Amino acid sequence: MVRLNSGGQVTDEGGAKGSGKGSVVGVKKHQCPHCPYSTLVTARMIDHMRTHIGERPFLCPHCPYSTSKKDHLRRHVLTHTGEKPYACNICPYRSNRKDTLKGHVWTHHT
Repeated sequence: MVRLNSGGQVTDEGGAKGSGKGSVVGVKKHQCPHCPYSTLVTARMIDHMRTHIGERPFLCPHCPYSTSKKDHLRRHVLTHTGEKPYACNICPYRSNRKDTLKGHVWTHHT
């Protein structure tokens, strides 16, 4: 079960069947105690709970930015490095975000 510990951090107290982060819990669902959200995946509930308590454990090494999701930090760091791994296959446009590239293709090439 996913709960807040005494320090206000999100923890997985066990009870889940399966192993590792993101394991699927048999027939038991995790239900958020603060809203109607529920999920079978422990890691998703941990991410969700951070939205309620404001926990932002992932810190940018280049600026004060912090976030509750590791993938958001990875995407943010690209703004500092200038890396643009997503390339349009029709024109020279490149982006650091896949969703931005999709928007570009939709706007300019369809």
